[in-house]
Amino acid sequence: MKIIHIANLGQENYNGITEVVKNLSIAQMQLGHDVFVYHLFPRCVIPIESHIKVIETYNKFKINISTFSPDIVIFHSIYKPQYFKFMRYCRKNHIPYLITFHGAANKVSLDKGKLKKWLANILFVNRFIKNSCGIIYLNENEKLNDYQFSHLAPGYILNNGITIPQKIPYEPKLGTKIRFLFMGRYDYLQKGLDILINALDMIYEKISDKAVFNFYGQGLTQQLEQDTAKFGDMISINGPVFGKDKEKAFKDSDVFILPSRFEGMPIGILEALSYAMPCIITKETNMAEIVKDSGLVINCNANSLAEAILTMINMYPDDLKVMSSRAFNYIQPFTWDNIAKQSIDLYSCAIDKISTNNTDYK
Repeated sequence: MKIIHIANLGQENYNGITEVVKNLSIAQMQLGHDVFVYHLFPRCVIPIESHIKVIETYNKFKINISTFSPDIVIFHSIYKPQYFKFMRYCRKNHIPYLITFHGAANKVSLDKGKLKKWLANILFVNRFIKNSCGIIYLNENEKLNDYQFSHLAPGYILNNGITIPQKIPYEPKLGTKIRFLFMGRYDYLQKGLDILINALDMIYEKISDKAVFNFYGQGLTQQLEQDTAKFGDMISINGPVFGKDKEKAFKDSDVFILPSRFEGMPIGILEALSYAMPCIITKETNMAEIVKDSGLVINCNANSLAEAILTMINMYPDDLKVMSSRAFNYIQPFTWDNIAKQSIDLYSCAIDKISTNNTDYK
C-alpha cells in the first residue's frame, strides 16, 4: 500500500504527534509498504529521514503527491489551514483520506479558541471531515467524547503504540523517598499542572520527607518553577529528555503521574507502563481501562489527586511491585509492529467502504 501521512512534526518542540507519526510510518515501511511523511514547515525537531519530506507550499504538495500517487492520505490533527487546500486536491483527484484527531475533538480542547474554531468548522472543517473516508480515534473513549464531528464520517479505532524495552523489574531503593515522575508539555490547562500543584499544597506537610516529584518537559517552564518554588527540594523542574536520558528518567522513578483534563491517548502513559511503572491518571486521559489494574484512576480534581498520592506513598514499596508486574504485562500488545498491522487493515477497510458507497473515490 502507498501511504502519505501529513503532519506538523514540530518546529521547535517535540510532541506526541511527532512520536506517533515517526514510529508508525517506520513500522509500516518495515511491513513492506511505501510510506512518506509530509511535514508542513521548514524546521523540524527530528532528523529529516529519507521518507520525510518538507512540504511547506501547496505547489510542492501537488508535485509530490501526483508523482507518488498514494492509495490513501492520513491527516494528523484538524485545525491546520494548509490541510484544507490539500483536502480539496485529494477530493478533486479521487484520493481517499482519513483524519486522526489526536484528542483535538473533545469539548475542553474545542473550547480553546472557541470562536475561531466555530467559524473554521462552518467554513472548512465540517466539509473537510464529511468528504473524508473516515475518522481515526485513538480509543473508544475518544470516539464517545466526540460530540462535534462523529456524525460526519465513519469512525475507526487505532491505538497509539510504544517501543517496549527489555523488561525492567521494579526495584525501589529501600530507605529512600518514593519518586514521582511527570513527563510532558508544561501546559496547565491540558496537563492539569494546576491540579497537581493544588494537590501538593494540601498534603505538603504530610509528604515533604517521604516523596520527590521530578518534572521533565517544555512549555511554561518559568511559571512552573515559580509556582512550585514553595515546595523546595521536593520538586525538580527539568527540560525535555530524549534517548538514554529519557530512559534513565523512567528507570529512576517509581510512579508516573498525569492529571490531564483532556487527551487522545498519551504516549507518556504507554511509555511509563512499558517501564513497568505504576501510574496515577485522570479518567480524562482515556486510559482508565489500561491503567485500572496497574495504577490509580482518579477524578480530575486536586482532592482526588492528593488522596491518590498519599495512597501510593502508603503502598511503597512492596504493594507497588504487584502493580508494576501488571503494567508491563498489559502493555505487550501495543508494540508499533502490531499497531502498524492494524493500521493497514483499517486503511484497507476504509478504502473498500468508500469505493463501494461513493463513486467519487473510484
